[in-house]
Amino acid sequence: MHIFLIGLEQKSRGTALIVAQNLWPAPSTEFSSTKPLSVGDTVTILASIKMSNGDFYYIQAGSNKGFVLKSNVAAAIYYKTLSINSATQTLANQATNDAEGIFWSKWKIYLVRQSSSTTDSLEPRSPACTKDVCDILCGGPTCYVPDGVPFLKSHHKSAQHLLLKNFTQAPPFVFSFVDFRLCTDYENRVPPHDEVYGLSDGAGKKNMITSLATDHGKRTTVHEISHLFGAKDEVCTPDTPCVMSYDPLYKDVRNVWCNNCSSYINAYLKTINY
Repeated sequence: MHIFLIGLEQKSRGTALIVAQNLWPAPSTEFSSTKPLSVGDTVTILASIKMSNGDFYYIQAGSNKGFVLKSNVAAAIYYKTLSINSATQTLANQATNDAEGIFWSKWKIYLVRQSSSTTDSLEPRSPACTKDVCDILCGGPTCYVPDGVPFLKSHHKSAQHLLLKNFTQAPPFVFSFVDFRLCTDYENRVPPHDEVYGLSDGAGKKNMITSLATDHGKRTTVHEISHLFGAKDEVCTPDTPCVMSYDPLYKDVRNVWCNNCSSYINAYLKTINY
């Protein structure tokens, strides 16, 4: 019997959405003749069957029926990568491929790439600027905005500005990469400006950005995606390796979460309908 190995996102009682697939050893004849199942297809679950070689769903897609292996999927993100040039795109693909394996191995979270593209909109407005931390001499206002002033981060290397400016009309779940260093401002810090490797919208949101101009691209990618699933900064279990940690001892850790950060991710996963 040919079996689809797929992930199913439960949408409502009796229906599911295919979030990933890996055909082994080949598509079943019922589906391959007219309509192979693919990512994004909605199917009807007819039965759940326990067999000696695994748990299976018996599903229907249109007029076709077949068995699929029941997969324990915790969550899934459909994502698109945006980079500013082909060289950055290559590094971005390496970082996201690495993240896909890490999130599946640890959390059973599918990162499902929908497309990759480059865009001029992520180019800094002042290419000649070599500053890693912005100031008024860079060709635009600084990132810093006093309390009470509307959220307008307009410096060309501001991570907040790039999230706000470039992704408001982008498709959901855009992972973006740049080949210049990013800066940001922090509340209650003197001075407020500092370099940042990446930035994320936060739990349940759509976007994150990573700088590939440092040696931390792969780790930062995993770190920022973790924020999309509820992980927080500066709450790590003390003296414990963690991808969310800012301790220099753990700067190369990218596939381990401490107990505190794991608890935040687990709590968030329980709130979404997968």
